[in-house]
Amino acid sequence: MQTPVIIAALAGALTLTAVGVQKQKNTKVIKMLQQNGPCPQLNHQDFLARLSEAVDTAKLKGAVLNKAAVMAQAALETGWGSSIPQGQNGECSNNLFGIKAGLTWLGPTVTTMTSEYYAGKWVRVPARWRAYPSWNECLVDYAKIIKMLYPQSLRYADGDPNGWVQGLVSGKTWRWATDPNYVAVVSGVGQSLVNYGGPQWT
Repeated sequence: MQTPVIIAALAGALTLTAVGVQKQKNTKVIKMLQQNGPCPQLNHQDFLARLSEAVDTAKLKGAVLNKAAVMAQAALETGWGSSIPQGQNGECSNNLFGIKAGLTWLGPTVTTMTSEYYAGKWVRVPARWRAYPSWNECLVDYAKIIKMLYPQSLRYADGDPNGWVQGLVSGKTWRWATDPNYVAVVSGVGQSLVNYGGPQWT
């Protein structure tokens, strides 16, 4: 007859433990984001210089990336670094690619409004974005997502940047962006990289 009481006690203890663990995680998340500080305001040249270094570092860690394509995509998604998602207190997410936080993401997030293309028109919707300690961590996570969901892009890691970007929107299940002209837009940005000290779009 004591079993229900014991089970209830154990369930309560487990619940308290889970709550405590979650509080610890939330505290770490808040501290991490606070340490990030505001996103840096950089001109095009400085943005690409910093991004180039971060891409090279990520590749040394094993990330498979097409450098020109990645830099063009990051420039487009962030407005050359001017619109990286930030938290309510101005803390920078270091999210260079508009990577959203789905149900499986257990890391820190920030929430902002964004534009999405639905039913033939652009609409403003709220979105939760993944947040990272640095650009390097963002690039490593981006590479993992490409490997898992967009493997067709990997064929162009050392080749045509257009092929890399095309792979992001050619999947039967996953598409990186809702914009029907995404490849052309990224390509347009990519062709301008060389004007600011970036790589050739070839």
